Parts: sequence; C-alpha cells; structure tokens
Amino acid sequence: MMNHSSANQNKIKYFAPFLGIYFFIGVLAALVAWCFLFCMEHGIALIWEHGAAKFNSPFYPLIVCGCGGALIGLCQRRFGVYPRPLSDVMKSLKSQKGYGNHPFWGILLCSLLPLFFGGSIGPEAGLTSIIAVLCSKWSSNLRYAGHELKNGAEASVAAVLSVIFKSPLFGLAAPLEDEKQTFLLPGKQRFLFYLMSVAGGFATYLLLSVFLGNNITLGRFSDSIVTSNELLWFFPLCFLGIAMGIFYQKMEQLSQKAFHPLENKPVLKGIIGGLVLAGAYTILPLTLFSGEVEMNVLMDSWQQMPVIILFLTAIVKVILTSVCIASGWRGGHIFPVIFSGICGGYAMAALMKLDGTFSAAVVASAFTTTVLNSPLITVCVLVLCFPLHGIVAVICSAAFASLPKKALLKRSHKVN
Repeated sequence: MMNHSSANQNKIKYFAPFLGIYFFIGVLAALVAWCFLFCMEHGIALIWEHGAAKFNSPFYPLIVCGCGGALIGLCQRRFGVYPRPLSDVMKSLKSQKGYGNHPFWGILLCSLLPLFFGGSIGPEAGLTSIIAVLCSKWSSNLRYAGHELKNGAEASVAAVLSVIFKSPLFGLAAPLEDEKQTFLLPGKQRFLFYLMSVAGGFATYLLLSVFLGNNITLGRFSDSIVTSNELLWFFPLCFLGIAMGIFYQKMEQLSQKAFHPLENKPVLKGIIGGLVLAGAYTILPLTLFSGEVEMNVLMDSWQQMPVIILFLTAIVKVILTSVCIASGWRGGHIFPVIFSGICGGYAMAALMKLDGTFSAAVVASAFTTTVLNSPLITVCVLVLCFPLHGIVAVICSAAFASLPKKALLKRSHKVN
C-alpha cells in the first residue's frame, strides 16, 4: 500500500511540471496571437481609414486592392502558397512531422497582407500556421526529463483558436477531430495538456482585454422572442443554410478552376482577385474584410436595410471568399461563412417578419455546419454569441444540417 502511494506521488511530481510547461505554451501562443491581431487591426486602420480619408478618391479601393494583390502575388512567388488551410496544418501536426520546416517570415507576410488590403478571409488560417511553425521549433528543442514535448505545437494551436474565436470549447474540440471530421476521445494526459494550454491562452487573453481592450470579437445577439411562427420556419431556414453551404462549396470549385490557368502567374492572379474584391466593395461595402466587425454593424442596421441588399450581401460574400482564396488572397473562411449565414438569416427575418436573432442563429448554424462538416465545431464557435433561445436554435440547426452528409456517407459506403 505504501509502495503504491509512493508511486502515485512520484507520478504527480513528474507530471505536474508538464502541466506548467503547457500552460506557459498557451500564454506564449496567446501573446503571439495578440500581437498578430494588433498588427492586423492597425494595418487595416492605416489603409482603409487614414489612407482613404487622405486621398478621398472613388478609385481608392481599386488602387489599394490592385496593389495589394500584386504584393500578395510577389510574396507567394518568393515564399510559396501560404497560409495553408487550418485542416492541413492540423493534419501535418498530427502526423508528428511538425510544421517547423515552413518559412516563418514568409507565412507572416502572406497571412497579414490579404487582411491589410481587405480580403474576405479570416485570420485563423494564417495565425495557426504562424503558431504551428514557432511551437514546432520550440517543442522539438524543448525537453523535460529527457522527453520531447511532442504535443506542444498542437496544444499551442488549441490555445490560439480559443483566443481567436473567444471560445475555449473550440480550442479544445478542434485539435481532437481527425481529417474525417470524427471526434477522437483523447487520453487523459493529452487532454490535460490541451486543457492547460487553452487555460493559459484564454487567461492571458482576458488579462490583455482588461488592460488593452478587445482587438477582435464576434458580436453578441440580443434576446430572441420565439413564437409558433418562428418554429414553423425552422426547417425552411435550415434548408436555406444548407443550400448556402452547398453553394459555397460549388463556388470554391468554380473559383479554383477559373484561376487554375494562372497558377504560375501569382502576381496577375492576385491583382485580378483584388480588382474583383474592390468592385464588390463599391456596391456592397459590408462584403470587405473577414466579417466579425461587419457583423456588429449588421446587428445594428439590418432592420433599416432593404431585403435585396441583405440577400445580395450574403451571396456576394460567399463568392468573394471563394475568389479570394483561389486568387491567392489566402486565409480562413470561418468568419466570412458566419457573417454570410447571419446576413442570410436577417434577410429571411425581414422578408417573413421573423425574430432576427432566431433566424440568424438557424441559418448561420446550418450554413457553417455544412461548410465545416462539423456540428461540434459550429456549436463551439456560435454558442457564446447567442442568448438561450438562440443557443437551442444553433444546436438543433447544426444537428439537422449534419444529417444529409451522414446519409450520403452511409450510402457511399454501401455502394463501395
């Protein structure tokens, strides 16, 4: 009995420092994320607020986006096609190959430039790539008691995702899904490592928010009033979100085919993407940027906007995100997808006289689930944005939107 107790004490003494190290990894990841988002925010302000006010020309968006596309193309010609999708980064980390052999400065430039110049993409792909590179190098060189910290880079990505989306649940869930979108139950040690990293990252973010303010955040919706009329429209709203998701996937394929002939001409490809972006911005201003700031604008003004403008903004945003990624303006698509879904939900609410929060929750959840193919990730991202009725709508809509693909996968499995 004494030997068993002594062995447990030795395990705790051996294991406890690991938890502290992973907590510190989360702190470092959050600091890097904060610096990245700070640069993004001020770069956008410099170009689109100070620059636009100084030059005050109707051609300013065309010039800025065209020049931005050229710079993006030059960077990709020099460093390669970066940043890679979040799923590719996670797959590389899980294969135990790490991500340390990729160019840090090249990824940093290729990640920031599309955001500076108004790309309809989110920061999550670039930021996770940057963190993965840094922490892969740190982890491979950092040892404790003769053991490499093999999960250090993955844990740091978990911390960063919790900071970007202000959702510790997302930070914990995302690294635990495999490439088939199957949730994998981790071992106790691995889960504790992720938990400590997310705790360190999120605590650091909260402290920075208190002293320096937020630099990126999704909006918080007002309370919803759900009546029998809203409940009758639940399934039609779900189908709209699913249809938007299928449309996004088709646009991804079409955009990749359209820009494929320019694969070896990254500068020309980037300029064309920039001009398309600027053209859309002159007609529908809310289609520029990733969408988290514009979502707050939409919450305050959707009831004063014509229904056709809401629908067009939702559709054009979907198209622009696909065009941006295909033309070299690479980044994440989660923020733009959420924005488009909310815009489509508001359009339906205005058209059919529904509660805006309920409608936005259902459409955005179904749309995001269809694109990400993961109801769990959708719920983790959106759950903190909505009040209680909205949370129930998000969960039910995500569950319903995941059914069609499950049915198709089963059917495909039977055929094969």
